Amino acid sequence: MGMKMNKDKIINKLVENINRSTLECNIIYDILDKNGIVGRKSKEKIKRDFIEKLNVSESEADKIYNTCMEIVVNDFFSKNN
Repeated sequence: MGMKMNKDKIINKLVENINRSTLECNIIYDILDKNGIVGRKSKEKIKRDFIEKLNVSESEADKIYNTCMEIVVNDFFSKNN
């Protein structure tokens, strides 16, 4: 998928940033891991999976996706500095 962050680290950051349970954040991680996070087609598929598996609105799915992107991008740049 391209996400090389530690799974526990991602899940902890998600719990902190999106106010979801650890179980829900594990589901989010699994969706990201399955689909990859980069690309417009991936984004729409990931958002649909969030809506289906987490029972959230499209706007909430978009917020979750954007938070995930922020976590991954910030981690990438912090490792490369």
